Amino acid sequence: MRLGGTITRGLCLASALSLCSPVFAQDSGGLNGSFTFAQGLTLEDGDTFGQTNLGFAITDTTKRENFAFRVDTQILQRFDNGIDVGVRDPSLALSYGIQSRQSQLTTSLRYRRADADTLTEGLDGTLVIDNGEREDVNANVALEFGREAPFGGAITLGYAETLYSGTQNAELVDNNVLNGAVNLRFEVSKQITATLGYSQTETERTGQQDSRSQSLNVGANFAVNPTLVVNTSLGQSKVTNTLGAISQTSQGLTYGLSVTQQRPNGALSFNLSSNIAETGRRTTAQISRSLETKRGRVSGRFGVSEGTDNKLRPLYQLSYSEELPRGSYTINVDQAFTVNSLSEEVLNSAVRVGWQQDLTQQSSLRTNVDWQRIDVIGDSSNSSRLDLNLNYRQQLSQDWTFLARARRSWLTDTDTGDDQQSEIFIGFQAAFAWRP
Repeated sequence: MRLGGTITRGLCLASALSLCSPVFAQDSGGLNGSFTFAQGLTLEDGDTFGQTNLGFAITDTTKRENFAFRVDTQILQRFDNGIDVGVRDPSLALSYGIQSRQSQLTTSLRYRRADADTLTEGLDGTLVIDNGEREDVNANVALEFGREAPFGGAITLGYAETLYSGTQNAELVDNNVLNGAVNLRFEVSKQITATLGYSQTETERTGQQDSRSQSLNVGANFAVNPTLVVNTSLGQSKVTNTLGAISQTSQGLTYGLSVTQQRPNGALSFNLSSNIAETGRRTTAQISRSLETKRGRVSGRFGVSEGTDNKLRPLYQLSYSEELPRGSYTINVDQAFTVNSLSEEVLNSAVRVGWQQDLTQQSSLRTNVDWQRIDVIGDSSNSSRLDLNLNYRQQLSQDWTFLARARRSWLTDTDTGDDQQSEIFIGFQAAFAWRP
């Protein structure tokens, strides 16, 4: 529930989670547990209320198996007219994996509830400005076999569902996606590996266009020499879009070519692909380069892409990270094409900058700038969001930490107009960990 009609932000939960991370590292092995508790006051868009952050995590790792469970939530308390308590941004993550020398089985389940216009973690989602909430459920299972054998492969199955509540924008439509894939490899020689793959994806949208895509492809990987690898693929794709009683099918050949050369300080690669999706055919050519530096890593990807409108559009990605004497910073700029809930193709652009610095042995400062913009192809509609986050923490004792966080957001949408939001949180956190 919302308190005082304020608009909450999923990024606030992400900031809280980073401050409430498990004490034990993932590679510590054995059974580990952690519990985090934070209590403070929040000033959000002129509204003041109490806020409790709770987090609980369990991990169990052996040579053959690994298990991880984590649940987080925020509890808001307001005392204007009695006691009003609400839950905000709950999330749950569960994963299990087991492996042997020749096979591996992995499973995962994730649930999250957040604001409808929360910044997406990757470029596979779209940004729509609205006051409601969204619930996301993701489940995945993957089986890999023949890991060290001449014949092997992988079988994957995934399900994702998004539900909206309290929203007004027509672009926010309940939807679910079911996908499965089988990929096989045949080692012809030490230098040549043949591949065969089939995949199918079904997308259902409430009151909007449904889509089913099927793809069959064959390929070959050539190890020309120890540093040069060439991957090729050729296939057939079929996409069926259905709206009510009307169905439309498009099909055709797909192809891909990838050339990668490993160099002493990184890799240089060229990629060419042409695929058929729900919105039609898209062909993309890109050149990528990665470099390892003394204190960090830089990678870039630049190219052009052509869609059904026969217009060439530039695509780029640039990422840089560097370790500082007492901190680190990262810069990431990325673009990608995706499909929104109205079956429209959109260009998703994002810029993310992060900086962290240890002020003393007991205190640290972290700031993040996140920007995302969505442009509908063939339309003037667009929406964008800019978030500025500042986090400070001071270690008071082995278990207790003082926290201070500030956030400012600027939102723009051609349909709903502009908006600004702010939040300040001040409180104390306790973190406990145990290892039986």
